[in-house]
Amino acid sequence: MYQDYFGISENPFSIIPDPHYLFMSQRHQEALAHLLYGVSDSGGFVLLTGEVGTGKTTLCRALLEQLPENTDVALILNPKLTEAELLATICDEMRIPYPLGTKSLKDYFDFMNHHLLRAHAMGRNPVLMIDEAQCLSPEVLELVRLLTNLETSEKKLLQIILVGQPELSHTLALAKMRQTSQRITARYHLSPLTLSESRAYIEHRLKVAGLDTRVFTRGGVAAVHKASHGVPRLINSICDRALLAAYVEGKREIDSKLAKRASGEVLGTYGQVSGKSAWTSLALALTLTGVLFLGVFDPYHWSLHEKLGRTLALVLPSPVTDVIESDEPQNVPEMAPEAAPEVVSPSPSQPLSEPGQISDAILPDALPPQPSTIEAEPELNSPTAESDTPEIVDISKAESTLIGDLGKVGSLDSALVTLFKQWGQDYLALDGLTPCQKARSAGLMCEQGQTNITGIKAMNRPQVVSFTMPDGELLYGVVSTIEKDLVGESITIDFGDRAIAMQTLAFGLRWPGDYLILWKANDIIQRPLAFGDQGQDVVELRRLLAKAGYPDNAADASGQGSVFFGPSLRDKIRLFQLDHNLDSDGVVTPQTLLHITGVAGETFGKTIILGDM
Repeated sequence: MYQDYFGISENPFSIIPDPHYLFMSQRHQEALAHLLYGVSDSGGFVLLTGEVGTGKTTLCRALLEQLPENTDVALILNPKLTEAELLATICDEMRIPYPLGTKSLKDYFDFMNHHLLRAHAMGRNPVLMIDEAQCLSPEVLELVRLLTNLETSEKKLLQIILVGQPELSHTLALAKMRQTSQRITARYHLSPLTLSESRAYIEHRLKVAGLDTRVFTRGGVAAVHKASHGVPRLINSICDRALLAAYVEGKREIDSKLAKRASGEVLGTYGQVSGKSAWTSLALALTLTGVLFLGVFDPYHWSLHEKLGRTLALVLPSPVTDVIESDEPQNVPEMAPEAAPEVVSPSPSQPLSEPGQISDAILPDALPPQPSTIEAEPELNSPTAESDTPEIVDISKAESTLIGDLGKVGSLDSALVTLFKQWGQDYLALDGLTPCQKARSAGLMCEQGQTNITGIKAMNRPQVVSFTMPDGELLYGVVSTIEKDLVGESITIDFGDRAIAMQTLAFGLRWPGDYLILWKANDIIQRPLAFGDQGQDVVELRRLLAKAGYPDNAADASGQGSVFFGPSLRDKIRLFQLDHNLDSDGVVTPQTLLHITGVAGETFGKTIILGDM
């Protein structure tokens, strides 16, 4: 639109990489020298990194125009590929023939090795250049490293250049990537332009487009450089917008005022709140921070924390259904008051553990079971016989007798007795000092840590949890069922001879996220499974995944069928782990298997999910 106005033939500030507009600052000259060195060197990697928009891709395209005639280049622009897809893409770029339907990684390596040996004999120099290499997964990076093993006694058969953002350097700095990192023979980080380089860069692009006169004043260049931080791509966008604004306003020069307005439109800062409004917002934020500080730490002993807790208990009531599961009260052990373990409730300054981590403050597995006394407990106030539906009781307004009765049966020991009983075990009679030691002595698996409601559903087995009553008392019970009702989802907490039911949302407000669960291992899968494993336990894993809603129908890249743990199966495991807040490493650990079997409904015992959720 503004080309005719300024007398130029094309847009000088297009963000499309064009080697004709390449501005060779000192940094770019050094970077290009590193790339040319990588092409002519006899082995290893060359690593070029730089922030977004610093000109890495443009530099790569300039390199392609300066390559010797005996160079064969495979340029990978989209590295978000699996191992097999990457090898197939390299073969396509280098015109290496391979049979249609090839899926074995070994076959790809054989085809490439044969081609590279023939190219070496003909005096050719194959080069693999991967742009946006920060997108490569560690597994694919490891595969790229293995490509450097294709060699003769004199030199590597394939030169490799990795180009990417600084995250690539961070990945290569990991301990597990040290083998790849040690093979890098040249590294260069492309920095943004300085102010003088930014001025020369703008004038260079205008001159290439056919404009010899100075359009940007010194103040205009300074404003562009300050807003862009010297990143060429941002300089292009701001200058393009500034030229358009100058054309609209009939100006021949772009000063600092016009450049600032253009940068604000490009970066989204134009028309933001004034400094006065910003100071007002800051003052409000500091005021709220002060109120929260006083409420949490209470340095003047105003008891604001307790008042806030009582207020929230009224604002966020927890509807509870008092359910009597049996007419006869059961004898449940209660921890002696003098031997009860100290329980530390989570505080704002102590964030909860990540999912899967052990929370000793909630479920002290390291503590031995304390001496317990057995006594009959009085029944809770039950609904009348004439009522068809259980009485709904608001915990925040419950009578003290109800809260007191729950407190008598809500100890950790009584909850563990209830949990072990559901697996046909006598908790007090088992050997071991901790709950998990007792579980292992009974041939059961044991897991404890932090999770959320989704995690409870996924594990789909009875589990000990704690929750806080309105008066601050911490009770322990066993999650026995989760089901849909007329208003949402309800969860039932079992106390042995009685239970309470409440909405899962209300439960979540009073539950710190702890759990302890018992489970039986799968009869076929008796080991952790990972990429490369094979056997009937892998077949069983596929079956369980499919039943859990994650079918792996794709054939493995290895071509060895369903007994082989290949890339596609690993991707399915990672997807399941991501969906269930687990470490997405693609390894089937006992915790991952616990969740898979729970979602699949194969728990070898009681499940807690009733109906379709």
